[in-house]
Amino acid sequence: MSWSATLEAIHGLAAGTFPGTFEAYQSDIHPDDRDFAVRFCQDQTLAKKAHQMEYRAIAADGRHIWVRDLISVVVTEDAAVKLRGVFIDITASKEAEQELRRYAEIVATTTDMMTLRGADGRYLIVNDQYCKYFNLPREQIIGRTPAELFGEEEYTRIIQPCSERCLRGETVRTEGWLDYPGVGRRYMDLQYHPFREAGGRVTGIVVIARDITERKQAELALQVRLEQQAA
Repeated sequence: MSWSATLEAIHGLAAGTFPGTFEAYQSDIHPDDRDFAVRFCQDQTLAKKAHQMEYRAIAADGRHIWVRDLISVVVTEDAAVKLRGVFIDITASKEAEQELRRYAEIVATTTDMMTLRGADGRYLIVNDQYCKYFNLPREQIIGRTPAELFGEEEYTRIIQPCSERCLRGETVRTEGWLDYPGVGRRYMDLQYHPFREAGGRVTGIVVIARDITERKQAELALQVRLEQQAA
């Protein structure tokens, strides 16, 4: 078994220092992934099938890295005699996936309603709370517009002006009453944030909506009592 200098560098080894044994390769695989990776490779090799797999490895300097192996099986006289592989360091993409997953979990579980809409106004992402308030599954919201969900009147009164300002690069905050099929008429604290590409161009709108109906009702009740006392 031989490794290129590039592969040795991925594993934190100086060029030419990989021992060249299967045992050395196996020992580099993370303990939690080792049985799966070795068994899968052996099974596919016995079947004389090209295969690929992803697993964690521990570099010589102690770093945990993610590797994707693309392996072809060299067959001579109906027997697997050699493996050829391309090893790709996918650590950065795996870490990005994990970070995105953490954000997705936070967004999904928050009691605020959170959405991402494109520049054309159509929903690209909605969280669970948004689905709950509209009493609709996610797939029946994605691709639609606020005007379709709220109706033209409420869209024109609150949502459209805020959206237009946000697409011009402004962060907008407002409050107002909105009707939701799943929960009825609610008083909402609405925040509109521009969604920007890496170059800074605004390509969408992030909306965070917090239900503050109870607080608004308490304020209105207090106002009524004060007016009654002053009468």
